[in-house]
Amino acid sequence: MTLICFACFGVLYPITSKGEYKFTFINLFFISVSMMYTRFIVLYKDIFFLQNKWVRVFIFLINFHCMIWSAIRLQDMVPIWEGQNIFGYMHQLYNEMALENRNWLLNYLRNEILFFGIATIVLAAILNVRILISFFRKNSIRSKAMMNDLV
Repeated sequence: MTLICFACFGVLYPITSKGEYKFTFINLFFISVSMMYTRFIVLYKDIFFLQNKWVRVFIFLINFHCMIWSAIRLQDMVPIWEGQNIFGYMHQLYNEMALENRNWLLNYLRNEILFFGIATIVLAAILNVRILISFFRKNSIRSKAMMNDLV
């Protein structure tokens, strides 16, 4: 968890060091969820609370909400980038920064939110598939064991 906090700080530092930024919560959500889901997918069998069936059902259902919410938030951000008016949300930066720095910051923001936003949506879908596979795998093992007991 500490690693996720440091990663969030490291990714958002170039943005927040320039001034007040109103989309910090959305960025923190995208970064932390994408990192956490990557960890869940890679270490699925080793994470102790994912061994409980009801926890997996809860995560499976929450993932659908997370995917929809992330897609809506990402879609809300696109008109801001297309109009290049992200600096309307970062008031003091527009007049203080040189044109090169504004363009660099705008590109950094766009790339960072798109990368982690799309990663959140894709990783939530992959985690749901991973959960479904584990349910089918456990049910097939149980059914085979029951068939072997009958024979």
